[in-house]
Parts: sequence; structure tokens; C-alpha cells
Amino acid sequence: MIIPAAYQLNEHLGANIGGINPLIIHYAPDSKYDSWLTIELTDGDPIGQVDAIGIDFDTWDDTHDLVVNNGAIFLDDPLSQLSDTKKYIIGHLTLKDSEDHRMIVNVNGRINVNNENEGIFRQTNIIFNFPKKEIISQ
Repeated sequence: MIIPAAYQLNEHLGANIGGINPLIIHYAPDSKYDSWLTIELTDGDPIGQVDAIGIDFDTWDDTHDLVVNNGAIFLDDPLSQLSDTKKYIIGHLTLKDSEDHRMIVNVNGRINVNNENEGIFRQTNIIFNFPKKEIISQ
């Protein structure tokens, strides 16, 4: 994975995975800008459903990309299905709007957690481009 350089809250109020608890956002408004990765959960993951392995989040800030060569974000219960729409939130990034950004991820999982005969899916090198904000003069 390559996750672009993004804003990280310097205090203990930020998160690396699972989002930010809405109560924290209420008391520390800047926490809504913190950047994090997830699998669908955005509320701070209060019961610990999302986890990470092999990712050095300490290297990720607003000037350094998060580069993961051998790591993953995963559900602790691989049979969990957190979305009925088969669409998943995978992160929240606050990026500098003065430059282009690119995110590259791989995803895999079971097509139907209730039927192991339907097999697994795997998609590699999914690219998300975030262009810099264009300033329009009037």
C-alpha cells in the first residue's frame, strides 16, 4: 500500500485505524481532520473489530507517505460483513490541496461470508488519484 502524506493529529486524540469517536470530535474539534485507515468503521472502533499488522504508522505524517510492503488492515472476525451494500469506507485522509496525491491499495476478502463456496476476491494495485485543487480566477 501507498497512502499519501496526510494530516495526523499530534496528540493522543488521533487514530490510525477505525476512525475517531464522535465524543472526541465534540471535545477536540481538530480531531475531525485526523487521517486514518479502516474497513467500514468510522466511529473509533469501540469494540475492536478492525486491526492492523506490519504497518509503521509512526512514519506517516503530512510530509511522508505511508508505505506498506508487508502489512494489512483486517477484520478480527474474517466472517464479519460490515456493509450490506458491498461498498466499504477504507479511510479518511486530510490532504494538502496544493499538490496531487495518489493512493495505491490491494483488497481481498470473501465474496459471501455466509457461503464459502462462492470463493474469494482479490484486487491488486487499485489506484486512487487526488488532484490538487485548481484555483479559478474570476
